[in-house]
Amino acid sequence: MLNWMIKNGRLSQNPLMPVQKLAFVPAWTRRAFRDDELRRLLEVASESRLGYLLAVYTGLRRSELKALCWENVDLDGEVPTVSLSGRFTKNKQNACIPLHPQVLEELGASKPADAKPSDAVLMGKMLPSMWKMKKDLRRAYPMKKMAVVPTFTRSGTRSQQILPVKMLLRALPCNYSAIVIFV
Repeated sequence: MLNWMIKNGRLSQNPLMPVQKLAFVPAWTRRAFRDDELRRLLEVASESRLGYLLAVYTGLRRSELKALCWENVDLDGEVPTVSLSGRFTKNKQNACIPLHPQVLEELGASKPADAKPSDAVLMGKMLPSMWKMKKDLRRAYPMKKMAVVPTFTRSGTRSQQILPVKMLLRALPCNYSAIVIFV
């Protein structure tokens, strides 16, 4: 805006020119589930197990999983795949994703004998809501009552703060990697 004002003769110079940009420091780093973490989540998932497997091994978003029909699933091809039309994907590109053997096995076992091509692959509780996913994560990773969290004081020095887990969970999105040590 200030550069526009200079260009249009409203300012002679940019008063914020000497101000330097701060380096961006992400609050946490995203990462994939480790094998043991995924195994623990799948153990508590019950009816949502197939939804989690599809999400993990295909990388499809929740809306894409919701749009997935049996006509999009090729279990009998040389390379079994899941295909999605560009109208359902975020980048508007068609997607054809090979299936992991574990997903292939579970899909084959869960496909009803009378399934129509237009039937949804994940019906009912097979596609977990965000509430259900948070509940499953809490069951897979039970926490004790208090958590030690690194914090910074106003002067910038590092300290540790002990917070009740309930307060911590309200303050954070569903990302347990931000919690450092449980006591």
